[in-house]
Amino acid sequence: RLEPGLVAAYKRLGSVHRAAGDLDLTRKVYEKAVGINPADPELWSNLGVILAEQGRYKEARKMCEKSIELSPGYAAGHNNLGLILQALEDPGGAIKAFQRSVSLDPRGQPAQLNLAKLYLKLGQEDRARSVLEAYLKLEPGHPDATRLLDSIED
Repeated sequence: RLEPGLVAAYKRLGSVHRAAGDLDLTRKVYEKAVGINPADPELWSNLGVILAEQGRYKEARKMCEKSIELSPGYAAGHNNLGLILQALEDPGGAIKAFQRSVSLDPRGQPAQLNLAKLYLKLGQEDRARSVLEAYLKLEPGHPDATRLLDSIED
């Protein structure tokens, strides 16, 4: 019988190690947590993020895809997959992942900003502007979105 608090404790421990900059230990903690509760999409996604931060993008992609397989409606999993696909130089896949995250959580600021930044990187200022304007209608005055939109209009 699993103790419900055990996985939560591992999540907190992983966050502490990540904040301290110890990615190897963070990865080991998340791997242990996934072994305890392999049905938790957040754990798989977190493990993917850590692997990506270690430059292990192909492995990271698999972890985020597993997260999405377990919970197709997990917006953060789609956002994290988008970041990984962007690092793997798959902008089309990244755009789709960010768009899916946004559709699941329209107020999800990371995916909105990541999508807008990718559009800017690709030279698609009109699309970036559209994403930011739509987000600012939901979250008026959001500082990061406002700054990014102002940078387009300058």
